[in-house]
Amino acid sequence: MSNESGHMRNRYAGNVATSESGNEHLNCSLSEQVIVEKAPKARIGDLDKKKYLVPSDLTVGQFYFLIRKRIHLRAEDALFFFVNNVIPPTSATMGLLYQEHHEEDFFLYIAYSDESVYGNSQREI
Repeated sequence: MSNESGHMRNRYAGNVATSESGNEHLNCSLSEQVIVEKAPKARIGDLDKKKYLVPSDLTVGQFYFLIRKRIHLRAEDALFFFVNNVIPPTSATMGLLYQEHHEEDFFLYIAYSDESVYGNSQREI
């Protein structure tokens, strides 16, 4: 578990479903549980909510668009997502991202920032 997702996960520890509570995530899910939080030191707007239920077939690029709208960013303002300190490819589906990076509490943790503070390389998924 990365520092960023570990820190975020600890903040939600009492509020998330776990397999022990009988709310196991199904492998064939049509939507994914995602927690999105602003990265430390980011100089960007806050989200009105942190937990999202995202369609599996939504691309990361489409999810960027939705989050940009919720933060009220202008077209020229930068936005970066980080999953385990890596910027995910915009063409990846949220389902694939979830499948490869969700935590044991069945949530995918995404940090967002106006700068590439966790790194600037993309990794193929």
